[in-house]
Amino acid sequence: MTSSLILCATWVVEANTLVNCKLPSKVDPVVGYSNLYGRPTPNDTVWHNQEWAFRMHGPLSRFTLFKAWFYDGEWHDPGELKGLQSWYGHGAEQYTHADRLLVGAKRPHVPKNFTLYRDEVLVRAELEWDNIMRWANLPAPCKGRWFAWGFPDVAGATRAVVQAPPGTYVAAFRGFEGKPLPKHLGGYKKRYIAQLGFVWARRDCGGAGTVVTESQAVTGARRKSSSQQPDTQPRPAKPATAPKAAP
Repeated sequence: MTSSLILCATWVVEANTLVNCKLPSKVDPVVGYSNLYGRPTPNDTVWHNQEWAFRMHGPLSRFTLFKAWFYDGEWHDPGELKGLQSWYGHGAEQYTHADRLLVGAKRPHVPKNFTLYRDEVLVRAELEWDNIMRWANLPAPCKGRWFAWGFPDVAGATRAVVQAPPGTYVAAFRGFEGKPLPKHLGGYKKRYIAQLGFVWARRDCGGAGTVVTESQAVTGARRKSSSQQPDTQPRPAKPATAPKAAP
């Protein structure tokens, strides 16, 4: 078993329902940081912080979670949530900065994509972990959307509920990930998520708000349509032969 953390995360997406709130913006002030959640492994991890991307490009617009394919005795632990790739700034969905906005690993693991409306922000997370990351669940009750990825209900896992302070939202992710390995140990640059935390930014609710938000418009259109089909999960590609996982 690799030295990894199992984390379960439930994200609640909140629409722009506050009175006279402007859309989330990179000029929103960062007002604090959450604790770090997960199993610390100080001798095998490095610090990872995405706050700079929020300040440079704007609010979180899209992210992808990666889970283990299966346990084959070589690649990775069974039941592990392996990585988190983020995008910041709406309209910049192709912007990745490669590994700078990837905490943990993404290959050869199975992805699940999540996209936020322009007026949506993350305000809550439920985390579960033991010695490796486990599961992520992201509901948006007001729109009937439900996102989940990973491996839930692991016996003995620790659970924490993280709520953004009033008037704030998740501006960025931060935490610890497995450190790169030297070539003689496999040379892996990205390995696993060890601990995860959140950067809080405060909404500007002193100016004029939007009359009809993007998510409200889309939700209304869906209600009028009788042919709307539920979202389908991407069919994971069959993994190619991969080298043995890092210890």
